[in-house]
Amino acid sequence: MFQVIIGTCRAFFIYEDVRQINFTQKILETYRPTPELLQAFKHPNGNYIFKYSCGQAILMLPGFISGHLAAKLLHFPQDGFSRPYQFGIFIWGLIVSLIGLYFLRKILITYFSETATGLTLIIICFGTNFLEYGAITNAMSHNFLFTLYALLIWTTIRFYRKPTFLNAAGIGTFLGLFLMQYEKVIVALSIMGAIGFIQLLYWKFVSMGWIVYSYEEQGFSWLRPHIYDCLFSGRAGWLVYTPVMILSLIGFYPLMTKYRNIGTGLLFFSIAFFYITFAWDIWWYGGSVSQRALVQIYPVLAFPLAAFIQTFTKVNFKAILISFFGLFCVQYNCWMTHNCHYGGLFVAGDMTSEYLKAVILRDKLPPEARKLLDTRKIYKGDIKDEIILLSPIDSVNHFGKVCLRDSLQYSSTKKFKLPSREGWLRASADFYTDNKEWDQWKMTQLVLKYFKDGKELRSDVLRAQRHLDQSVKTHLWLDSKLRNEPDSVELYFWNADSRTAICVDNISLIYHKE
Repeated sequence: MFQVIIGTCRAFFIYEDVRQINFTQKILETYRPTPELLQAFKHPNGNYIFKYSCGQAILMLPGFISGHLAAKLLHFPQDGFSRPYQFGIFIWGLIVSLIGLYFLRKILITYFSETATGLTLIIICFGTNFLEYGAITNAMSHNFLFTLYALLIWTTIRFYRKPTFLNAAGIGTFLGLFLMQYEKVIVALSIMGAIGFIQLLYWKFVSMGWIVYSYEEQGFSWLRPHIYDCLFSGRAGWLVYTPVMILSLIGFYPLMTKYRNIGTGLLFFSIAFFYITFAWDIWWYGGSVSQRALVQIYPVLAFPLAAFIQTFTKVNFKAILISFFGLFCVQYNCWMTHNCHYGGLFVAGDMTSEYLKAVILRDKLPPEARKLLDTRKIYKGDIKDEIILLSPIDSVNHFGKVCLRDSLQYSSTKKFKLPSREGWLRASADFYTDNKEWDQWKMTQLVLKYFKDGKELRSDVLRAQRHLDQSVKTHLWLDSKLRNEPDSVELYFWNADSRTAICVDNISLIYHKE
């Protein structure tokens, strides 16, 4: 998203090339923000349209402009991506996050004690993925929306206390809110409409139409929202990677007990928000740390969290237990945030439950654990009573020396009848490449595809480049547990549409029992 936002600002203010964005190829070659152009798509009329709407670009303007001026003064390229732009936008994102926390404190202190307010802010800052998206990866929309939510709630509170035109204008600026006073509704709606009209003008300018669905094939599953995956999956489950927010969900009960009107409204809003967010088909939201799309609702969820904390009026066993849980969640979140960057153990968007269990709270990667990003099991015992289905010598006749490249994406395929429907398979080979593929979706795959009565059941894969160093021949293997279903298996290699070359030899496949 950062590249889209900077691209929007750059297209308008630097290159004045909003329709064809011809400057993007040079940016991709110079900075490699993504392997290819993913930030815009080509409209049928020949113009390019940025995928995301322009609201974030507008909010980022102070950081972008300061970076643009600094680039000129410091003699950096004024291209939207050089160091001054990155630094200016990062600092501006951090300022926006702090503004959001400041107003969230003003909101909470209106209803809750200093202690409950302070602990709530600490938990949100250090126990949730707001730490990632507010302090580090803060060029995305989530911390900006977090702050807008806080400002909207604060101006709404002030409006109910004193319904002035200024407060109505604030509500319209931050999101827009329907109220009973007619003249103030006009003010709010007018400002909200004026801000939203900027996006309509952009669509009209580049596509000749007022409305464009810029997400192309991506959409919502309204009848089957991904509730379980979004909450509990190892890939990006919110309560798996941000478990402290369980306290917020529990806190709706004491909130509704003390502030029924507020609690009821926030509960229904939260349910609607969760439903819409979880209905999105790309429910893991790209390389998301926990559920990043929920960060913006934390000012709302701060109410039940503070209400839960305020129920503890004295020190007892329950309070001590909750305190230890909270401290664990803070440690867990800090470990996760560190390993998203320098630690390297958290692989955003690729996490699995099995991999998380293998690395949680560790400071070093256990042997072979990275394979659990692609497969569910690793066999750890001694291999006994093995049956050789394919030896390295025999593989020469079936596969030869496999050298995959841009023009040869698949190896030949070999199918084997399984000796049993229970047990393990281990496929292994030597891999070598002079030009490592870094895009995980284009990494070469060793594939075991299972069949029963000729019908495909499932596949296990190993992405080779996760484990390779460039110009170093490496022996890799994939362990695959049979699940009392298949009667045959197919072995092959796929270059996953990568343009880089990789060679594979010494291929083998063995079957063994537990």
